[in-house]
Amino acid sequence: MMATFLPSLRAAVQPADCPGESKGGASFQIVTESGSPVVGAQLSFTADNWDSTLIQWSSPGGMVDVECVVAGEGYDVTIYGRDTAVLQVSADASPHPLLRRVILPQLRGPSIRVMHEGSPVPRARLRITGADGSVQDCTSDRDGFVRAHVSSKGDTEIDVTLAGFFPQHARFSEELMTRAIVFDLSMTPVR
Repeated sequence: MMATFLPSLRAAVQPADCPGESKGGASFQIVTESGSPVVGAQLSFTADNWDSTLIQWSSPGGMVDVECVVAGEGYDVTIYGRDTAVLQVSADASPHPLLRRVILPQLRGPSIRVMHEGSPVPRARLRITGADGSVQDCTSDRDGFVRAHVSSKGDTEIDVTLAGFFPQHARFSEELMTRAIVFDLSMTPVR
């Protein structure tokens, strides 16, 4: 599985100076495919309505706690470590966050893959926009891989959509586009 939710064994304590409307948080444990903690993985936590991104690194136990954010759904989280794929997930922030265990794949080379809880997701639609304004519309194959060639210099934006899943949007630097990128889609809750 790419991501699982576990009851947190740690109390989620918000700092005293955290603004009242920002009492949400999220807890992650970043591990390898064999279950070992990933130390020093970078986690970028952002939302469409923010002007900034929180960047934190995983501890020796692979732990990352994001604090003082507005409780809600649909936060974009980008996670990567040395010699790993770049993983894109959606996350919720809550006053009492559950620990989310995230497996960081050790894929090599430039590729894009769409997954859900460790299984490939076929027929996801991707729009890849290069820094030069070039646009590629692609669809993931039966193994979740996307065949696309990104040749522009600068940042690349990728939007992923599929009915029944939260849409994902990510911006990757030129350096990160040389790595494997995995989008781990989250199901849209039925209301």
